[in-house]
Amino acid sequence: MSTTRRGSKFAALALGLALVAAACGSDDDTSTDATTAGTEAPAETEAPAETEAPAETDAPAETDAPAETTGDTEAPEGTDGGEAAGGMTVTYTLSDAAVWNDGTPFSAADFECTWNAVMNTPGSLSTVGYDQIDSVSEGASAQEVVVHYMTPFAAWRTLFGALLKADAHEDCNDVTVDFSTGAYAYGAGPYTMTDWSAEQVVYEKNPNYAGANTSGPDKVVLVPAEDGPTLLKAGTVDFIYPQAYTGIDQELADPNVAFDAKPGGQFEALYFQQDVNCVPSDTRSCAFADADFRKAFSLSVDLQGVYDQIYAPFANGVPLLECGPIAPGP
Repeated sequence: MSTTRRGSKFAALALGLALVAAACGSDDDTSTDATTAGTEAPAETEAPAETEAPAETDAPAETDAPAETTGDTEAPEGTDGGEAAGGMTVTYTLSDAAVWNDGTPFSAADFECTWNAVMNTPGSLSTVGYDQIDSVSEGASAQEVVVHYMTPFAAWRTLFGALLKADAHEDCNDVTVDFSTGAYAYGAGPYTMTDWSAEQVVYEKNPNYAGANTSGPDKVVLVPAEDGPTLLKAGTVDFIYPQAYTGIDQELADPNVAFDAKPGGQFEALYFQQDVNCVPSDTRSCAFADADFRKAFSLSVDLQGVYDQIYAPFANGVPLLECGPIAPGP
């Protein structure tokens, strides 16, 4: 990584290049590493020069969980078995390193609080998947969490990616007021948010983090900026996490800037207006409310061609995803 007198400078893109989120097939893998998270930083932010990271250090993972939780699925056993017909059970085994920043371990209560908050908090953005759950309970030990689904839910790995700390909320059925300031008061990853405002977000090292990603500066300050590449090349900031766009690789072609792209939580996609109650107007036909039309349109798009023309030049080998926004990785 190249450095200047202002320290190291780095640009990273976390890409999940899915152009159509389609339903995936069955998953034969019965265990996975499910990362739990606390707070995520804004997608387009830059760290100022005061928080320079060592040249060999990647940007912090914000408040991702310190270690893995593993999830095992049990197939339905039919009406004469222990599992109701069509149901599904997922058992999470929590890592010893999965603790909050106050040192308390993750628990089934945290999973249940998250489920209740998603389902019942007014204005919840999406309840998909969570609305298939009918119980969350402690398993054979305090390190086991058992989640039961009324019907099989193929994308169960996408749930519980950001846990709520149950004892930090007076009422898990409505956490609106708890987050009215925009900041979490707790976290579980190598960094914990300590200050939030429209001008900046401050993360400081979590002293109780027991995971592997322990390197990095003691404090990281993220600030919004309209022209991150220019600020980066000028040495005003040390790190940027920009939205991907055509030409960014050329814009960051500077001997003092390191650039990389990795699979991540962000993805580009084709979004369809699927509201069955859609009312046609001068700006929309509502044709995509019809499932057959959506399927036909999706099949007519040359996704690989779109990827090759727009994304491939800067994607650094990140693959095209045609089976939903689930990025490859451990």
